[in-house]
Amino acid sequence: FLPSTPGGMSQGKIDILDLSVADWTTISQRWAEQASEQALGRADRPCLEVVQACQVLAMFWFAKGETKRTNVHTAIAYRASRLLHLDDVSKTGWSAHKELGLGCFWACWLTRCASQENSRFPGDCWAEVAGRPLPVDADGVATISHPCYLDQKGGIVYPDRESNVGFSSVLILVQGLWWEVQDFARSIHGSRGTPSDWALQYCILDKKLEDLPIQLPGWDWGLAGRGMTSPTPEEPGRMFSLGYLFELCNLYLHSSVVPVFSCLRQTRILSQPMLQLAAERAWEHSLKLTAMTEHYLSRQAPISKLWPMIGYGAYVCAAVQLRRCLALRLLDEQRLGRARVHLQFIGGLMRYWTTLRPLHEDMERQFTQAQVL
Repeated sequence: FLPSTPGGMSQGKIDILDLSVADWTTISQRWAEQASEQALGRADRPCLEVVQACQVLAMFWFAKGETKRTNVHTAIAYRASRLLHLDDVSKTGWSAHKELGLGCFWACWLTRCASQENSRFPGDCWAEVAGRPLPVDADGVATISHPCYLDQKGGIVYPDRESNVGFSSVLILVQGLWWEVQDFARSIHGSRGTPSDWALQYCILDKKLEDLPIQLPGWDWGLAGRGMTSPTPEEPGRMFSLGYLFELCNLYLHSSVVPVFSCLRQTRILSQPMLQLAAERAWEHSLKLTAMTEHYLSRQAPISKLWPMIGYGAYVCAAVQLRRCLALRLLDEQRLGRARVHLQFIGGLMRYWTTLRPLHEDMERQFTQAQVL
């Protein structure tokens, strides 16, 4: 969409001497404005390049805090991917181009699952992708002729005993569960359903999260949570983000039913024993996320490669810890100091994701109020 032409930075050519004096914020903004104009201008003639451009631009505008522009680009990318049947490689057989298209489709689906504000699925997220082949990682040994796929409930179906899944497939499973957990929390806060409905759905989601490691026998969640793969470290930021997201699903589910954690209007949607257990499990998962964060920071690994959702997770984790300690009158300097690692974490991520700034400011206020109390 932006062909390089000779003539300096404004035309696309950048001299090595320009690197130290260039205002990259201004340059990237200008490039993104032009790319958005051209990509959206071609949205009525969907093609793979339009899908790719809209996905990349959505990430850029999200980093800038432009949520409306983000939603427009993600909606167009996903709709175009469905119109182009990028998720159906069986129509004309396998090819490298088809595999690329399938990867783009899954990227669009993952983006929609990231936030309930941008999901707009007719039913649930799994119904949109049931039976579609899962992507194969670049170093994977599976072929498109025998891919793994998902059923109507998000369970993974293996074509044979020797099939295995890579990072991309695990990410799809976890991201879909994240969408389900968000949908559950919204149903409670929006009073969609009855307490018995919520209790049943809570148990179903808890079971799905508990069973996920069983579905993935070759996947080591302990190593993933520490930002490593077995047997050697590989892309620690990516692996840490995936392990963190899985723990965040658990934390978000259990904290969503505890009024003191989630500020629910309903005084109780679970029995007292279940409510106490949910509170304890939310606390345990928050401590696990704290330990993961401390370990990652101690390795001095780059946080610029972490997903923006990690910043949101840090916010949720800190809120749960502060509210629990205040409610039980257990807050002291030691607990407050350890919880501050999440403030440090989101402060670093905020440099790359402007969208996290309001969460960082609110977290600072919560810590200030906690110190006063």
